[in-house]
Order: sequence, then structure tokens, then C-alpha cells
Amino acid sequence: MPHNDEKNTNMNQPIQCIIQRLEVHIYEADQSGDRYDFIDPASELCMELAELENAAEAIEPLFRLIERSPAIDYGGPGPLGQFLEAFEGGMYEEQLLQSLRRKPTLYTISLLDILLQDGNDPRQALYLETMQTIAVNADLAEVIQREATDNLKYVIDNLYPWTDELQEQLSVIKKWLEETTEPEEQHELFPTVSTVEHNGIVFKVITRDQAKMYMPNITDLPGISGQLYEVWDNTRFPVSHKNAYFLLAEEDVLTDELDLDFKIPGREDITVLGFIFTANLKTKSYILAYNTDKSPALIVHGDVNCPYIHLSGNRHYIGGHLRTDLLWTKYNHGELYLNGSIDARVILADDMPIFIRQVSNIVATISMMGMNIYLKTGADWLQQPATHQIEEIFFPEVCITNDEGEIVLKEEGRGSAVEYIKQNKPLLK
Repeated sequence: MPHNDEKNTNMNQPIQCIIQRLEVHIYEADQSGDRYDFIDPASELCMELAELENAAEAIEPLFRLIERSPAIDYGGPGPLGQFLEAFEGGMYEEQLLQSLRRKPTLYTISLLDILLQDGNDPRQALYLETMQTIAVNADLAEVIQREATDNLKYVIDNLYPWTDELQEQLSVIKKWLEETTEPEEQHELFPTVSTVEHNGIVFKVITRDQAKMYMPNITDLPGISGQLYEVWDNTRFPVSHKNAYFLLAEEDVLTDELDLDFKIPGREDITVLGFIFTANLKTKSYILAYNTDKSPALIVHGDVNCPYIHLSGNRHYIGGHLRTDLLWTKYNHGELYLNGSIDARVILADDMPIFIRQVSNIVATISMMGMNIYLKTGADWLQQPATHQIEEIFFPEVCITNDEGEIVLKEEGRGSAVEYIKQNKPLLK
């Protein structure tokens, strides 16, 4: 049941009331198993908090609320994270660090990782030190240590050391990781099952080494040195994942939908690194990757026919002809490589690049956070300017205005664009 914090008596009354209401919705979401039983009402309550004259006083109580209920899915970053991140001048950052010192959670570690990726933040070295402190703390739960360690492994390959302090820290962390990480390649176990069923598709379960023969042989893509995939790439396919395998379909596949999840319902003992299709893939409704930071890879050697496609969190590949109404890529932790041709009504590239070798027909393109659509032209890959804005293409009920005054897709909660896709509701005008 909801918990009354011992500090509530010292809290401003309106803030205390909102915190208590949030705690009730946390309890409801925990009981129902539906994260939107928290996220939807939390969006409204956080707007109420933001309108208070003393809204900053809610920062610490919110972190303590998160510490008391670490298992709830708060979104990414969700309404609480969006409220907290809006505070400037170091208030939010300092309270986050204090919360991590008291009781790190998967959610607050994810907030720290967002700060750590910001090369314009002068406290980047402090965030890196905090992440390492969590990773080496043997008193914490293994899942907490592992999440911090995975973030450090990503940082080693992707954080630019723009100061001597950062350079030194990264060197120390790299040495520590080399000393403490077991050489997983030497201990890969064969799966205990030969097949699994997911979304009505029967897949073969194969190891990383077995997956090598199914990886696309592409070497002319920008930003890629050598092959497109390395099955022991710790960034794309973390070696910390246990019982981690690829799922393989060797014949044409027709299914209602395809959910790109690390875990298969009913087979929580297996972690999915990627979905490999050697032939054609046709889905009646959608292909969805839910996690913008980390997702299994989608690797299709044949054609893909799917009304709605949302990809993120990894390097994805389609070798044949792609036919879709909406191709939506999200966030800079992934890329999509189309080695064949494409027919698309709309391409939305939101801070995630799409590389297209040949265009059959594209009606509209939208590019957010830069020019993210590349087309092979002669020997070069050239950036393509967008042709439309979101409000010109999408129905207004799935659009919102962000803090910068830009119209973007609603991505969380009921009525979000992802929910429309899952429910097979029309998104496009």
C-alpha cells in the first residue's frame, strides 16, 4: 500500500498532496501490471507540480518516492523525468546524485546515463565517477551493478574524452573492465531449447558464433569499418546478458505483428540479441522496438512488407525491398541500413539515421534533430532534406507541443503514437 514518508510533515502541503496521489497511482500500476495506470495520471499531476510557485521543492520528495518504489516502470524518462529535467542551475542534477548515493535504482541510473551522454555538461566527469561507484559497489543488487557496468561499457566506446580528466577516468574504467569482465566468448553455452515461438513465429535458437554466418556482408556504409555486425560487440550485443541468443527464421514469414523484445513471454530464461530472417517477412500490422536505448537487432535478408515500423536501440538491416506506410526510427542509439529499395508513404527519422541504397517511391520524409536520411548517390551517401513537418502528415490527436514549442509525436501514455500503432489505429492524414 502507499507509504507515508517520514519527511511528509516538513513538506509543503500542495506538494505533499501530489506526492501522496502519485504514490496511490504507483500502487495501482503495481497491482494491475499496467504502467499507464501510473504514467497517465502522473502526467497531469506533474503539470500541477510545475505550476506551483515552489515547484523545485518537489525534486527531493520525488526522488525519495522513486527510491521507495524502484520496480515501477516510470517511462523513459516519463512524466517524472520530464518534470525533473526541466530544472536548470544544477538543482535536479545534485538531487539525482544524492538519490544515487542513498539508493540507486534502474530508473535513476538511466537518468544519470542521460546526463553522462551530454558532452556539453561540465559535470560529465562527476557523472562518470558516480556510475563507476555504483558498478563496483558489491553491497548493491546484482541487477543494479550490472546496469551501471553496461552503461560504462557503452561509454568506453562512445564518450568523447574532451578533457584530460575524462580521458584519465576512461582509461581507468577500461582497465577495470578488462580485469573484471570474464571473456564471455570462451564460455558461450548452447541453448537448452532448439526453438521458441514468438508472435506466432517458430524461431530456431542459435548462438552468437552460429549467427555469424547469417550476418550481412556490407562494407561500404559510412561510419562502419569492416563488417556491419560483430556478434561479440559489447555495445550492440552486451556480453553481460546471460543465456543470450539470436532467433532465426529460415523461411518466408507471415505474422500479425513482431515485437522486438529482449524477453519472450513464457521464456524469460532466454535473452534475445537479435531476430534474423533469411527470407521474406510480412506483418499485417506492425514491427516495434520499444526501448530507444537498447533493443534486439532486426536483420532481414529478404523483403519486408509491413504497414507500421518503429525501430530504435540497435543497428537494424533490411536486404530486400521494403514496403511500408510509416517507417519511424527513433534516437541516436541505433541506425537502419536498407540495402535494397523502398516504397514508403512516410519516413520519420527522429535523431536516428537511415541509409537507403535505392528509392522506388517515397511520398513524404520528416527528419528531426538534424538531417538523418542518407541516399546512395554514385559513390557517396548524401544527406536528404526533409519534405514535410509532423503536423502536415500525422493526425493532431497523436501530436503534442514540446517545451521548445515544436510539434512532435506523443510517445508515452494512452493516446500515444506507439499505442495507435499497436491498436491498428490510423496515424496518417
